[in-house]
Order: sequence, then structure tokens, then C-alpha cells
Amino acid sequence: MTELARAYFHLYHIARKLLWAKDAVEKIFSINVDSAWNITLELIEGASAFDDLCYVAKNQLLPLCQSSGKDIIERLTTEALSNNRLLYCMCQIQLEKNNPIFDDFARFVAEQLLYRDPKLALDLPDVFGE
Repeated sequence: MTELARAYFHLYHIARKLLWAKDAVEKIFSINVDSAWNITLELIEGASAFDDLCYVAKNQLLPLCQSSGKDIIERLTTEALSNNRLLYCMCQIQLEKNNPIFDDFARFVAEQLLYRDPKLALDLPDVFGE
């Protein structure tokens, strides 16, 4: 068996063993907006690398903004004033223009980026394990 094949199946078996975590996050997300917000912040804080933050941005923050943006926009902007990890995640997603929070979200991110570079403020590798 080649190294590629071994790695492929190793990843497959590890992913299957850890599927419970993905299911648990999805279940928490479905409870209510507060639960979804809290688990999103927990995942952002627990990220070990920039690619982890991008994963959370795409898979938790974006859906949360799409489904509950009006309910979280104030929390989002208030928290991101002091949370560079959250601001970095916000920079990684693009809301659709018809999203009710599009203007506020885009304005906030643009204003923050005038004087803050969240990547420079975070001591994280680009990829987990680097």
C-alpha cells in the first residue's frame, strides 16, 4: 500500500471516529440562537490554526449569520471589537447582499480593517500541525 493510500484510509477512520463531534455541534446549533452563538465562539476560541478559523467561519459563523443575523448582529459586532479571532472569521465570509445584516456587517468589517489586522494579532500557524 502506498503512503497516499495509508494516509487516505487513516484520515477516513479518524474522521469516522470523530463524527460524533460534528453531530453534537449540529445538534447544539439546532437548539436556539444563543446555543449556536455560544458554540461558535467556543469553536473560534479553540481553533489551533488559521485554517481552523476559516473552517469555523464557513461552517458555523456563515450559517449563523444567514439564519439569525438580525438576532446576533449586535453581539457579533460588540464581541469582535475585542476578539481578533472572531474578526478574522468575519473577514473570511461573504454574506449575500440580500441578507438583512449585509450592510451593517460589511461596514463593521471594513471599519475594523482600517486599523486592525486580526491575522497579525494572532499567533497561529496557517495550518494545524505546522
